[in-house]
Amino acid sequence: MFKKFLFFIAWVGMLVLASLGIVYVFIPKYLIAFQDDIFSRNMLILAVSVTYIFIIIIKFISLFKKEEGYIIKSDLGTVNISLDSIKGVIKEILSTDKEIKNTKIICGKRRKKHYILINLDMITNRSIAEKSEELQRKIKSEIQDKLELDIETIEIKIKKVSLKVKEN
Repeated sequence: MFKKFLFFIAWVGMLVLASLGIVYVFIPKYLIAFQDDIFSRNMLILAVSVTYIFIIIIKFISLFKKEEGYIIKSDLGTVNISLDSIKGVIKEILSTDKEIKNTKIICGKRRKKHYILINLDMITNRSIAEKSEELQRKIKSEIQDKLELDIETIEIKIKKVSLKVKEN
């Protein structure tokens, strides 16, 4: 929350500075006691100020834009599923597997197709390709069953692999 407050204060500061730049160009007598008319400097200050005002307006509009998760439409209406819900389901699926550690999940949408990217550490004696394919199938079927959401790709990136020592 503190970071958001600092970010807000920084944007308000930029708005004030940009506004002062515009006032300086058009009505300099309110800001400075001496008049120094250099056209190119005034135009540069005006251009920078107007650019900052446009950036501020665009940023404020995007701050109030609702983060969209996945939308499932049916005859009765629509259901919005947040990205955190999908990440929670995937973490629940992966938590039962003792060979998987340190998962980081990224969900998103490319064009109209949904994807999931999972970064993880694996401790196994099995084939890595076989294990990752099993995880992809399991995650895809669970999300399809629980959320009725069709995922196009599930990409698994293994950051660290350790071989399990068989106990005799």
